[in-house]
Amino acid sequence: MKGFTITIDCIKRMKSVTQLAAPHIKTGLRTEIISRFLGWRTYASFLHDVRANPQYIHEFDFVSALDFCKQRDVDLDEADLEEMAERLEDAFGDRTGTISN
Repeated sequence: MKGFTITIDCIKRMKSVTQLAAPHIKTGLRTEIISRFLGWRTYASFLHDVRANPQYIHEFDFVSALDFCKQRDVDLDEADLEEMAERLEDAFGDRTGTISN
């Protein structure tokens, strides 16, 4: 995986990128799923941390994201998350692991 950094300015773009990978998921659920996928327990805690400091993402948490989907009866599988990961890496990652806007 290519690492990348998320800043508060990236949130809107991140939502757009993840919508492409999971357009059938409601926006509110998508933000919760992506937060777990990036390593947080809630979207609120993700936002809190990103507002405080840019956050470097070095791995994805497939298990937490899939568990959340199962709990909420959301139709999202590992292939959808792999597409989401690829889209996030393409949108935000570069060779140095920093934002490429």
